[in-house]
Amino acid sequence: MSDSITFKYTLTEGDAVRALRFQGMHSKLFWVMAGLFILILGYGILGSLSQVMLGEKDWYSFLRHLLINSCLGAAWAAFNWFYPVWAAKRRPAVGVEREVTVSGEGMTTRSPLGYSELTWASFTGVLETDDFFMLFTGRASFVAIPKRDLAAISAVSDLREFLRAQFADYRRA
Repeated sequence: MSDSITFKYTLTEGDAVRALRFQGMHSKLFWVMAGLFILILGYGILGSLSQVMLGEKDWYSFLRHLLINSCLGAAWAAFNWFYPVWAAKRRPAVGVEREVTVSGEGMTTRSPLGYSELTWASFTGVLETDDFFMLFTGRASFVAIPKRDLAAISAVSDLREFLRAQFADYRRA
């Protein structure tokens, strides 16, 4: 393995959507919010059902309550599905070719948008998926490097070894 690896990649809109969806589905906040949402809806539906069974309300009110909660659930699911599409369209780096140099000090990126240098201390973790290397700079902020743009299998292996050397908590999803 050499001292540095240089490669070029372009993040497409589809790449950004897939990376955002993957990150969202694997975040703890998503699952906590999903659990709370299900508990609140279940509590409301069961409360309405118990009122119907006790004769305090009629069945139509229960069905109305069920329909309203079903619509809320569908809206929440639609938001989680379509938000990454909306967010990907607003990322200025989508469709821009970048030249990246990864070395023992960190990662350097050059593109028409500018130049950036990040040391390895700037990253909080790394996750490798089937399609991406995702380098996290915060809880929800990440740099997604698509594997399809890495020229050869050796470049993927070299980048994987660089990242494993830098991150003790290197994860593979």
